[in-house]
Amino acid sequence: MLRDLSSGIKLINKLLQILPLILIFSLFEVDIFSKFILNRSQIIAHELTCLITRDCLAVSIAESVDIELNSEISNQGKLEKWNLKRLTISRGRNSTVIPVDQIKKIEFKGDIWIPHGNSYVKITEEQRTTENQKTWSGIPLMGFSLAQGSKIALLQLKGVLEEKDWQYLVNNSQDSIYIIDEIEFDQLKGTMTVKASMINRKR
Repeated sequence: MLRDLSSGIKLINKLLQILPLILIFSLFEVDIFSKFILNRSQIIAHELTCLITRDCLAVSIAESVDIELNSEISNQGKLEKWNLKRLTISRGRNSTVIPVDQIKKIEFKGDIWIPHGNSYVKITEEQRTTENQKTWSGIPLMGFSLAQGSKIALLQLKGVLEEKDWQYLVNNSQDSIYIIDEIEFDQLKGTMTVKASMINRKR
């Protein structure tokens, strides 16, 4: 309990530290910086929500995806949006909307930006490893939601994992973070199997 409170206070302090910068950059209309900092504050807010409610796990994702459809056709692009019924990817100026019920598998490719303090740490695709990969099965389709900025997703594993395994993930979420490698869909059951690799935030 004390550990959860301490972690929550740390996240709140991070959010308070960057709020004045958001106001300053917005005042001078510095779009690039204000969007970057606003995105960071939103990520902190998502992580704080998961920590306080103990109802979700904030995970990192690469923006580039390779999508295999049930028809064996593949689509590649940058992941822009995702909801229960469809997702949107883009390539250049073109975007494609794909119904979720037509997807067989999604592989996440490219570099990852890991939240670290008030900034990000870049993990290149070459640095990524599946040495500490976990496989979570039987996740309802509504158990995955894309957070603002497409760098973080919220994964609902409570009730899917055994309680002790779920509590372990939540308790260690301040020291480590999971990177989503792959998601496979079981359209008949309406569930997903997620493969994710753990890395230390302090690397």
